[in-house]
Amino acid sequence: MDGLELKYDVTGAEARKGLWLQFVARRLRRTVLYTVILALLFGAELAAVIFHPENDFDKLMMMLSGTLLILIWLLPALARRRTARVMEGIDTDFTMTVYPDRIVIPQESGEYILCFADTPLAVTETPELFLIDPADGQLFLLPKRRLGEDAAALSELFKSGLEARYRKQGK
Repeated sequence: MDGLELKYDVTGAEARKGLWLQFVARRLRRTVLYTVILALLFGAELAAVIFHPENDFDKLMMMLSGTLLILIWLLPALARRRTARVMEGIDTDFTMTVYPDRIVIPQESGEYILCFADTPLAVTETPELFLIDPADGQLFLLPKRRLGEDAAALSELFKSGLEARYRKQGK
């Protein structure tokens, strides 16, 4: 079977949604765990500062834990926003060819090939887009608005090729 060649672009809203979904899939549990630990440390240090206001070490630890609490949520949010702005500013269309056993993405240095069997690849389908996450730090967003009837065929290709690594969210 020949591959399904797709040409598409990504809007800022689609990029923000896809980057958020990637954050949830990869980092949300860890970030929540760190938040709980830092909040407990902040609370303990706040109590220590209230009962022993002369202790400068407790004040320092309270400020550090509070700062880290803010930064572990702020820095990823700023990175997602910056990446979405960059993706939105790209004027050329992206190209991707999906085969029953792999995805081929042309790049300047050759082709980026994601084999379904050999790559720790996951695909999440939402009502608006396909999120292709090869688990190597990259992310490929494939908006459905440009796919038309190919969206259903693409969904079947991913479902049969990836099996348990294919997830559908929403409707």
